[in-house]
Amino acid sequence: MFAVDSYGARVDYQRVRKLLLLLPVAIVACRSIVDPPLPDEAEPFAPPPVYARWWAMTESCSGLTGSLANVSFYTVRGSTTLMLEGKQVIGYWSAGTNRIVIAEGAMLGGGYVRHEMLHALKQKAGHPRADFLDKCGGFVTCAPDCVAEGGPPPPVDANTPHVTAASLDLTMEIGPASPSVSTEGGVFSVILSAKNPADHTVAVTLSGKQGSASAFGYKITGANGALSGGVVALDPAVTVFAAGETKKQVFDFVIWRLGSGGDFPPGTYTVTGSYDIRGVSRTIVLSP
Repeated sequence: MFAVDSYGARVDYQRVRKLLLLLPVAIVACRSIVDPPLPDEAEPFAPPPVYARWWAMTESCSGLTGSLANVSFYTVRGSTTLMLEGKQVIGYWSAGTNRIVIAEGAMLGGGYVRHEMLHALKQKAGHPRADFLDKCGGFVTCAPDCVAEGGPPPPVDANTPHVTAASLDLTMEIGPASPSVSTEGGVFSVILSAKNPADHTVAVTLSGKQGSASAFGYKITGANGALSGGVVALDPAVTVFAAGETKKQVFDFVIWRLGSGGDFPPGTYTVTGSYDIRGVSRTIVLSP
């Protein structure tokens, strides 16, 4: 699907989504103290309507509050990555002027945008585990370098029972509840919640190959298209659930519209969310 998006650049959304999944290293850089020089051809942009919802989501998971209006946003038209200090990145936050610079191909990549929003809320660089993996894990993208910086999770008690994902309760929410092109530009989220119903800690054994197994995943199918994917369990803590604990994962998509790009054209789709072998499905209508 190759089109001109609402910001004026030609973006292949399917290729961009694959690129974001295949570039896990050095894709999110966050700077502080002094703004680095803006990339060549960088220009400011007004945050699209969905940024208000993503900002609220980041406030909610982090427990922090701040003003989205105080953050300035820049992009390079037609880009899928940027160069920062010799590294290929998707985006970064810098404290000098409280700005977020994001590749155009990732402007509607919720996990990456919310990652930088979390920095803007914290007003700090760095990726402490408590913020990026514990509180906001599943809401913000945390690539291998981010996971490594967060440090190892607390050790799991040797007596913790190991279970399969079938032991979890899995629910799914769609936001907005009735996705349409006229609402937030057609951006919508599939939010999965996996809960441990037991009154004790459990460790979930994933069915996939260690190091490449996905915990949360999705599959969306309909007469007008299909898309599937998942998040590799880079952080071992994603498989350990305290008594009654719920872990969440947000996947973001865009409804295709005339003269623009997106993941799906309007229509009726079946959405299946999963945590390893545990799945839940529902039907949604994507409206023009």
